[in-house]
Amino acid sequence: MKKVMLILMMTVGVLSANAQSHNAVDLPPAKERAERQTEFMKEKLELTKDQIPAVQNINYEAAVEMDKVMQLTNRRTKFNAYRNAQLSKDEKLKKVLSKKQFKAYKKSKDEIKKKIKKERNK
Repeated sequence: MKKVMLILMMTVGVLSANAQSHNAVDLPPAKERAERQTEFMKEKLELTKDQIPAVQNINYEAAVEMDKVMQLTNRRTKFNAYRNAQLSKDEKLKKVLSKKQFKAYKKSKDEIKKKIKKERNK
């Protein structure tokens, strides 16, 4: 479950303190992160059999893009690239998910953001 939370943290756009430094965070391979993320979404959003391969592909592309973002050294450039990658992923998911599913996806992202911010402020 903690590994799923790590993956979701990356999904919602929150970089850990390590990621904010100039060193990359040690993460599982993109394919593994995408598979875990898809599995979580499959359960949480009740994905259909037709949606699963499309969501898997979107998650994989986003994970690969995030690996590239993590290699950037300039904080502003990294932030902008991360934000753009998240927006791109959301737009792709919006085309695959139903309105109800996308709303649940956004709600889940927002909840995770709040939880992470709360943990940071401890």
